[in-house]
Amino acid sequence: MMRAAIRRAFTLFELLVVISIIILLAAIIVPAFGRIIESANYTGSVNTVTGALGQARALAIQNGRNTGVAFFFNLDTEVASLQVVELHGQQSGTIGYNGSTPAMVFRPATGTVPIELPKGTVVYGMSFAVAPYGERYDGTNIGEWYAGEMIDPDGSLDVGAGGTPMITDDEIVPWLFPRNDPRVFIDPDFDDACEAPNGAAALQHCVTFMVQFDPSGAIVTCTESGGECLIDAYLEYPDDPIDPNSADDEPLDDQFLFDPEVAVDENLKSCFPNEVILRSASMIAVVQTARLAEGVGVRRPWTVWSEDGVPIANNQRTVRDNEKLEDIWDWIDLNGELLSFDRYTGDVIRRR
Repeated sequence: MMRAAIRRAFTLFELLVVISIIILLAAIIVPAFGRIIESANYTGSVNTVTGALGQARALAIQNGRNTGVAFFFNLDTEVASLQVVELHGQQSGTIGYNGSTPAMVFRPATGTVPIELPKGTVVYGMSFAVAPYGERYDGTNIGEWYAGEMIDPDGSLDVGAGGTPMITDDEIVPWLFPRNDPRVFIDPDFDDACEAPNGAAALQHCVTFMVQFDPSGAIVTCTESGGECLIDAYLEYPDDPIDPNSADDEPLDDQFLFDPEVAVDENLKSCFPNEVILRSASMIAVVQTARLAEGVGVRRPWTVWSEDGVPIANNQRTVRDNEKLEDIWDWIDLNGELLSFDRYTGDVIRRR
């Protein structure tokens, strides 16, 4: 009679060895896989931004009007987005605290929608039409647009011939982050954070940047109106239709006047204006936030502001630190995907 075959099972030691090998391999593979996904998202974001710039330039040439790409950031989701915008007519609007500074009106380009970038990627912009807080540049009070985001070590803006302010080697030109959410400028303990009294003032600070092309396809840093080169502009989203039979509805706001309103949800989780101040950037940088945060030691780099920027009462969402801000700008210079533009053709020039 044949003896039944005896099957030898794994010992506890052997099982532990196999499990240890699996854990070790997972520890090696998972982070590498995560980096692959992160890299793919970043590459996709750069291509998305570049494609949107190409679309805006093509529309500018096709339609014969200035067209650009404006950039935004959602504080809640920490997701960046962009919108192709075009000049809405040739009338100049007004912008600023007293409504006295001319500005051009942009609206979302026909047939375009906002495009969200993968989380973990943001866009910074650089504009030379920025100066220390309270100073004047190119005849415009820059206190109404990224006020104080330029760091001026000696505390005063240099003046050239004819009293024109000028940027010299001691001024540090900033990389600008989209500041399009009113809550950045508001005391978070205020119950009605998006409403008056301080909500209305905060709306005046809702600013961001765009890359703008003229009808020839060339990059521009201002918008011509009546022979005058205006550096200020604003984006106005079309207002929702009103009910003509309702006495409660306010008339549509002036399409050529900067008079922002906010959309607020019942829990104040969303608080975004229907109009945002724009100015043209001469260069942009696409940045991986995780790498930037690791490089400079700040979890949310967009919360770091200049020590001399617009005063924000009791706002815990921002950190005033010039040294850390310089670290962020230096890191972007060295590690961001920098996109500049041919002065005459508007073609994108990539530098990594």
